[in-house]
Amino acid sequence: MQCALCGSPAARSYTRKTAAGDVTVTLCEKCREELYPEGGTDAIFSSFLVFEDAKKKCPACGATLDDFRRTGLLGCADCYKAFRDELIPTVRSVQGKLRHEGVQQPSAGAAERYDTVRRLADEKAELQDRIEEARAEGDDLLLHALEDRLAAIKQRLAEEGNR
Repeated sequence: MQCALCGSPAARSYTRKTAAGDVTVTLCEKCREELYPEGGTDAIFSSFLVFEDAKKKCPACGATLDDFRRTGLLGCADCYKAFRDELIPTVRSVQGKLRHEGVQQPSAGAAERYDTVRRLADEKAELQDRIEEARAEGDDLLLHALEDRLAAIKQRLAEEGNR
C-alpha cells in the first residue's frame, strides 16, 4: 500500500464505518505525524474528504463537492475533471493508484483449451453412463475397456487443467 499523500510505502491504513460505507485512509508514518501530531485517528477522519471549496460545482451536472462528501457519489463523468485536484487523495487512498492498468488478457490458446476440456468432460459423462450400463448387463470385457478409456480421459483433463 502507498501513502495517499506522498506515495511512499504506507505504514498503516485507518478505516472507519460511515453511512456511505467504509472509508479507509492510508498514510505513511511521516505524513500522519505531520498532519496529525496529536496521533488520534479521529482527527484523520474528521478532515477526510473535507474540501477547501465544498460548494464548487460541476459545470455539466451541478453536483458539488459537498454532495460527494455526503453520498460518496459523483454526479457525472465530468465531475472527475471538475473536482480532479480534490479527488486525487481520495482515489489514491481507496484504489492505491490513480491510473487504471486494465485487466490481463487471457493467454493465447485459452479458447482452444476450453473447447478441449468441455469436449473431454462431455466424453467423461457419456462414458460413465455407458459403464453403468455395462455393469448392469454384466459385460466385463466392455466394462474394462470403458474404464480404461475413462482413466485416459481423466488423465487428459488433469493435464489440461495444469497448462
